[in-house]
Amino acid sequence: MMKAGIMVSSCFGLALIPMAAQASSPLPTSEALSTALMAGETVNVVVDLGKCRTETDPPRPGAMKGGLRISSFLERPDHSISFSDDHLTITSKDKKPIYQFVRYTVKPDNTVIYSMKILSVPEYKSEGGVFAYRCKLGDGVRFFTP
Repeated sequence: MMKAGIMVSSCFGLALIPMAAQASSPLPTSEALSTALMAGETVNVVVDLGKCRTETDPPRPGAMKGGLRISSFLERPDHSISFSDDHLTITSKDKKPIYQFVRYTVKPDNTVIYSMKILSVPEYKSEGGVFAYRCKLGDGVRFFTP
């Protein structure tokens, strides 16, 4: 009986070793993000819109969280970095299909502009305006290398 308890503990300990080896490294500044991207590293982004504010007056926080792996990006002469995500989904209220286009712009001052445009499907007509949030790099938007 005692051996079974020891064996379980040992197996549990071994299972934790690979997870610790796979810890991700944060990229706390736009410069660190640029360096990682330009070196061809894999970069993941995690967004918490609850920590971001709308660009409207008065500013309002968002409510959604999510993340993605950056598959392509563009660095401009002003050192801002832009990348995007687009996907088909359905609305939570009426379950209609929509196409979402999300753009991220990382500024050299370590702010991130998150903007989202929704289009109807299959017509691809605009469904309202652009939803935009201003986030702080390292707080509302975080970048990591695996």
